[in-house]
Amino acid sequence: MVKRFFLLLMALACSMSVGVFAADIVETEAEQAVRLRKADVIFLQIDNYATVSDGTLKWIDRGNMAVKPYIKDDRTMVPLRFITEELGATVTYDPATRGISITLGETVMELTVDEKTYNLNGVTYEMDCAAEILEDRTFVPVRFVSVALGRAVEWLQQERIVVITPADALWEFGNSAESAVLAEVRLSLSPLGRNKIQ
Repeated sequence: MVKRFFLLLMALACSMSVGVFAADIVETEAEQAVRLRKADVIFLQIDNYATVSDGTLKWIDRGNMAVKPYIKDDRTMVPLRFITEELGATVTYDPATRGISITLGETVMELTVDEKTYNLNGVTYEMDCAAEILEDRTFVPVRFVSVALGRAVEWLQQERIVVITPADALWEFGNSAESAVLAEVRLSLSPLGRNKIQ
């Protein structure tokens, strides 16, 4: 009898611990909304060498804290290779001509350092600011390259953060998921948070 009671007690304890464990791993709707909102979104902060992309804290240029977004002529300038590769594009540079080619699927963009004109799928356009080299990296206006590659760009003035999202998933100010993600991003990009960068 004692043996049966003990086995019953063990079975009950095991079922309760499995239930508690299962409850611990179930994602709430709010947590799921935050996780999904982080996907395919890039956060860049002015004068910050760290970024948050797909919910992960990263270096913009591994180990080089001098490479960071900045503002020139009211335009946010970002490292071209970092932003295009984060968006899934490939970049080639010809040092002889200072020409740059960016390819993403069927989209081909060509530009030249220190020139405002660029070619997108065979059509010539003009940027507000020319691409320029700083810290041995090419910088471009973030909106021009992101929109050309099918993304949307939002500016968070108070935080001085650029948010790059898929064009069909615009940043919604005041949305609870966006507010939670932004709180995490603020902490990650703070001096305390970015010290944890891998």
